[in-house]
Amino acid sequence: MVAPGDRDFVGQLSRAIGGLSVLEECLLVAVLKAVRPTNVFEFGTYLGDTARLLARNLAVPGSAMYTLDLASTAGIEFEGKDAALASQSVVAERSFDGSGAQVVQLLGDSYDLDPTPYAGRIGLVFIDGNHALKYVERDTANALRMVPKHGPSAIVWHDYGTPEYPMVKQYVDSLSEQMALCHIEETLLAVALLGVELPGRQSA
Repeated sequence: MVAPGDRDFVGQLSRAIGGLSVLEECLLVAVLKAVRPTNVFEFGTYLGDTARLLARNLAVPGSAMYTLDLASTAGIEFEGKDAALASQSVVAERSFDGSGAQVVQLLGDSYDLDPTPYAGRIGLVFIDGNHALKYVERDTANALRMVPKHGPSAIVWHDYGTPEYPMVKQYVDSLSEQMALCHIEETLLAVALLGVELPGRQSA
């Protein structure tokens, strides 16, 4: 039995290395239901589990789940275990049949992504790709271009607080003056709610 506050809580609930815990999956769906996006964008498909989860829970007719992952790991800068996980990802066989919303799988290096086609169209962005600082910064900058200027939306980062990727927490924390941020306890999720009125804060 896992005691509350156990430092291994998330790890013991995790279905697979590189994936989300059951608790994180539930909370990610809760964020999805709160902002009710038409479209979702994911940085880092990995084995496709999170894309399927979000696609199944998109409630808006005609919605799309965009998920981006590498076609090749050649020449990519990685941190920690990312190289091994990315190597698994590029050879993984995925099927999104029966996922619910349309799943659009994109292949390429997120550092080179042009966010223009998605600008203002994405209500929820999930960032769980390359954890090197320059990628977290670039993926976040692109996420901010993707979300609408008005109306509720959210950006969610995974691996916030993971010792192997301290730069994720440091960078996300640096954004706290620009947007309303929260870390969900007992998880590796950090969430920014945009276009949402919070007590004592102006909407972003």
